[in-house]
Amino acid sequence: MTETNGEIRDNGGRFLPGNPGKPKGAIIKVSVKVREAIISFLENNVDTIQEDFDKLKPKERLQFVSELFSYATPRLSSVQTEVHQETNHTGKITIEIVRTNGTVETHTGL
Repeated sequence: MTETNGEIRDNGGRFLPGNPGKPKGAIIKVSVKVREAIISFLENNVDTIQEDFDKLKPKERLQFVSELFSYATPRLSSVQTEVHQETNHTGKITIEIVRTNGTVETHTGL
């Protein structure tokens, strides 16, 4: 057994049973340094990045923006909803499709 920063670990460096490990909300120093390095790189190269972005094809631009969103916005989790309810509603649903040439298709269903 060895002691590191007041935490007792086995000879392999693993926490012993009963040790909670990293406290919830604790910041990992390496992650902070990497994040700061990435931000610094982006800030120092914003003009070059914009020039390269402008040279991309539309599909490549969408892919680039899509990949950035995964870092800038939280991921949404899928939601499954089940409805266990009998309904006695009657009615019609009408869908109109208006094409660019001016033609209209109408679909009606229950």
